[in-house]
Amino acid sequence: MFAGGSLERLVRLLDDRNPWVRKSSIEAIVKKASEGVTAPEAFERLVGLLKDPDGRVRRSALRAVRAYVERGFMSEGAVPLLEGFLVEEDPDVKCDAIAAIRNHLVEGVHSEKLLEKLEDFLRDSNSNVRRNAALAAMVYALNGYVSQEAFRQLLRLLRDDRSLEVRGGVALALAAYADRGLLDVGVLRDVELLLRASSSTVRSSAASMLMAYAEKGHVSRSAFELMKDALREEEDSQARRSIVMALAAYAGKNVVSEEVFRMLIEALNDPSVEVKRAAALALMEYSFRGFVSREALKAIAPLLRIPDRKLLRDVLEVVKVHALKGIVSAVVLRELKKMSMEEGLKEAVDEVLELYAKEGLT
Repeated sequence: MFAGGSLERLVRLLDDRNPWVRKSSIEAIVKKASEGVTAPEAFERLVGLLKDPDGRVRRSALRAVRAYVERGFMSEGAVPLLEGFLVEEDPDVKCDAIAAIRNHLVEGVHSEKLLEKLEDFLRDSNSNVRRNAALAAMVYALNGYVSQEAFRQLLRLLRDDRSLEVRGGVALALAAYADRGLLDVGVLRDVELLLRASSSTVRSSAASMLMAYAEKGHVSRSAFELMKDALREEEDSQARRSIVMALAAYAGKNVVSEEVFRMLIEALNDPSVEVKRAAALALMEYSFRGFVSREALKAIAPLLRIPDRKLLRDVLEVVKVHALKGIVSAVVLRELKKMSMEEGLKEAVDEVLELYAKEGLT
């Protein structure tokens, strides 16, 4: 069903015999999508217009399909049509096609043609094409498709590309390659420098790569120091979350400090729930390594009210380690009692309650 009459009228105009009317209608539909107004019927018609006899209409339809795909609309039948645009000379057209196919890859719709051309796109003269190709390489790697040649191209781009946005996309791709066992520790210094980039997206990507390498056992003391400084100054919540997640991975490899421990406690009060979740995970790793304090326990207590089972398991581990060290709280006890019948958490809660009873709190 259509969300509004205006969109329905625009979709009807897509059948107009005049290509200019079709093109204008598509552009208006894209504007509607940017305002949050979409409809499955509109998406189906836009996919069909990827075969329009008029080249200008096809390119406008491509932009519209990308806009819809980025808002969660998918169609396996669209991928072969999108692949046809990969041979276009116009870099904007190539970027739209790569991005739309990449989003289908996320949902498991494979594209052999993009995979075949990926290495060429990583060498493209246009920086937007290189960046989109790097992001596609990331998704392919997450799906299990990696190649030594693409890996070499990504390493070269991380070291040499003049575009920060390209290097940020490459950092994400190399993080995914690391998950598949393809690493080069020699580039850690290159990615560290991205923590100082002017773009928060690039800073976030750099932290994600450092996290992936740490999880494989490769850490850098200089990167640790830079992440500490970056977290102190970071204004973007997504970048803060990525940095805290990287610090959690570093803690997992015993790279810790009292100063970072205090910063993680402060992060529990972050306005972003995602940053809070990351800080809880990091503090769990820190608590396993003997970092406990009444201040940390007080700060983590409010997270026991967030209905997120994975988060609560991390928080309960922090609370348990504190209890084992004799650090308990009446506030935490009240929250634990409220959770005692929570499905899937009862065993963990009961274990902590037993420790609290040994400390005289019941």
